[in-house]
Amino acid sequence: EFGFNMSTSGLTINPGSVIYNVVTLYSATTNAYTLTGTWNIAGKLTFNSTNQFTAQVNGGTISARGTIEILNYGFRGTTALHVTGSTSQTIDGTGSLFPLGGRGGLPAVTVLSTGGTVNLVGTIYVNSSFIFSTGTLNAGTSTLGLISPTITFDPGGATYHSINILINQSSAVANITGNITATGDVVISGAGTTGSVAHMPSSGGPYSFNITGNLEIDVATTLNLHGASLTYGSLTNNGTLIP
Repeated sequence: EFGFNMSTSGLTINPGSVIYNVVTLYSATTNAYTLTGTWNIAGKLTFNSTNQFTAQVNGGTISARGTIEILNYGFRGTTALHVTGSTSQTIDGTGSLFPLGGRGGLPAVTVLSTGGTVNLVGTIYVNSSFIFSTGTLNAGTSTLGLISPTITFDPGGATYHSINILINQSSAVANITGNITATGDVVISGAGTTGSVAHMPSSGGPYSFNITGNLEIDVATTLNLHGASLTYGSLTNNGTLIP
């Protein structure tokens, strides 16, 4: 097992061509560190930041084939996190906390599974983007939380349980490129800032938005469907809904 304590600033990880087994990234600070190249991890990967504004991992790509775990506030940054298992994997947010700094959980996620099922458990916060490209998803009773000033969400035709889209700066944008199906509730929130908009862009659409539970649009937030069809169990609209 490799444990990386990122409480010291300016650290660089160059994993080379080695395939790692169990890896834990830990920090009690908001320091940033740099990844170069592709980090191949076959076993459990844990992101654990105890600072509510979260540490960062920037650059490169993490190719994770095993369980991915968020503890406390997780990590943010520009590193691309690819979910690449050939057998079933779990993304586990049961130990996660809401990152009060507005960004955290996991860096940008792309699911590129080649076998088995990707299981979502607990509340999984993701910074900036979640793209489901290939594989099978089991959302269970999980909540997928997307948090960033700029969000990209491609559901990939999968069925989710609950989804929270938090666009956390004034005039920020979330682009949803694909059909959303959720068996639970969906919340679109600008965190009380003005001018935050979630788009289901017309390019490649129109899409569909199918929610079994409640759709909530918060104050000062707009959901622009751009012609996408919309069904829901109930609606709490404190913002603006544009067909």
